[in-house]
Amino acid sequence: MDALQVPILCYHRVHKDDDPTIPEVVPGEYCGHVTESVFKMQMKWLADSGFQTITHMDIMRWLYEDIDFQEKKLIAIDFDDARLNVFEVAFPIMREYGFIGTVFVVSELASGNLPEMMKFPAMNWEHLSTLLTKGWWIGAHTANHSRLVDLYNTDRGEEKVEIELSKDYNKIKKHLGIETLNFAYPQGNWNEQVEVIVRKYYRTARLWHNDFSPLFNTHKTNPYRLNSLNVSMLVTEDNFKTVLFKI
Repeated sequence: MDALQVPILCYHRVHKDDDPTIPEVVPGEYCGHVTESVFKMQMKWLADSGFQTITHMDIMRWLYEDIDFQEKKLIAIDFDDARLNVFEVAFPIMREYGFIGTVFVVSELASGNLPEMMKFPAMNWEHLSTLLTKGWWIGAHTANHSRLVDLYNTDRGEEKVEIELSKDYNKIKKHLGIETLNFAYPQGNWNEQVEVIVRKYYRTARLWHNDFSPLFNTHKTNPYRLNSLNVSMLVTEDNFKTVLFKI
């Protein structure tokens, strides 16, 4: 079982190829999107290569309950922030290949309460509920997309982190009727002090790395420090295939 390696791909936005809001891609700077054609190429390659998708609930059971995946080629596909173009563009493509994913939702964004984050439209609770009915899973990503370490280091920071986590947890439960046990750190902003608080609410937590290198998860991986590979337009087709070919 220790030989099994599970990559987690982390996407943020999947734009239609002709979307006029697609930002310019600048080498060396952060990129938060891929285009429809690139995403479709990646999903086709994963399917042709024999990968099967799992959610973070499956990862949790694997790590805590010793679920035997029988040497399958497994991959988790994540979408942070729950942008609407994930529902409109990525979801239909993944459905073609029988793939499912995990969306990590910012609860105030899903409720329409963060205008500063609405440059790119977000899914609402109805969209998220639809994904649940199709076998996807919903994880937590804080109430306001807060960088938790930075928040922790402010006055009464521990209390503020508690509010960010509990508010997100309770809103997801209220609107979707699920008790999500899976969390992702906004921007990968993590330290051990914040992790102590996260453990009060969740059974797994996922980090975020702004690169695409072979950081895979094994049965020995700390459930609160899951690794992910950031996928953007800066990831070339060759890079994508070369890194994941190792699985």
